Amino acid sequence: MTPPISQKLRYFRLYRNYTQHYVASKLGLSVRSYRKLEQGSVSMSVDQLIKIAQILDINVSIDLYITNSDSDFYESSFSKFLLKEARAMLGEEKSDQLFRNIKDAVDNFKMK
Repeated sequence: MTPPISQKLRYFRLYRNYTQHYVASKLGLSVRSYRKLEQGSVSMSVDQLIKIAQILDINVSIDLYITNSDSDFYESSFSKFLLKEARAMLGEEKSDQLFRNIKDAVDNFKMK
């Protein structure tokens, strides 16, 4: 099962060694309001998600939507869509290599 986006945001915040106070101040929110976003206890707007992703220097479509297991990575509808588009642009061999490289990068990132 894929963790919620709010949990992934917390992971990336901690990875960057940012405090909730730092991210909240960049967003113009109180720490309490940001904490609620990160805990998933309140809804996050698309604008907030994009701003948080910019602060954390992450790619919303890749970093937040890639799933945790190998089978989920290749079987998710988002991954299938990306693979289809990549094959149309790059051809089958190059796009398959690209996806293997992405998966390896994700696996290496998880080990850190």
